[in-house]
Amino acid sequence: MSRRDADPPFRREMEMIAPMRAYWETQGFRVYADPDGSDYFDLIVRRGDELGMIELKRAEARQVFEQALRRRFWGDWVGVGVGSRSAAERLAAGRAGRLSTVVGVWWVHGESVQTVRAPLPFPSRSEPREERARLTAWLDSIDRGEAPSDVRLEGLGSAIRRLGHGRAYREWTLEEAAGETEGTRQR
Repeated sequence: MSRRDADPPFRREMEMIAPMRAYWETQGFRVYADPDGSDYFDLIVRRGDELGMIELKRAEARQVFEQALRRRFWGDWVGVGVGSRSAAERLAAGRAGRLSTVVGVWWVHGESVQTVRAPLPFPSRSEPREERARLTAWLDSIDRGEAPSDVRLEGLGSAIRRLGHGRAYREWTLEEAAGETEGTRQR
């Protein structure tokens, strides 16, 4: 039995995909749900060279926000879609750290999606782009019909470890932390 068959919260999150897909497609984005085949990426949206990473949760809004921050090295921006208006508003209002303020927040309710806070590009950084190029090539292969839906993106685990440089996602690069004092850093 797969996780998708056994995990009711995952099934509820899957119900959020259709309204999010419609929302992003009306803005000219191509939408990829679980494009890596391992549930690491919930949604990736792409328009031209722009890549956005979106994590979805019906509940546990804090957890989804942290997941989005961990995806920041893969795209131009990240965001979260949550199933509760109050949770979405709390996330947008309660996260004031330098990284947190650029995370987009959407309230997904029924077939509707409401932007609570639009995503912004991350502060510039000189991180390796090899993984992003590999992900883009994978998305291209999906577009061409060469990658079946049940095939996993190989090497994802090692890329995740390499991007983290052996550190937790909460540890910023020096450029991201520039201007912040040790006591004022927030996610």
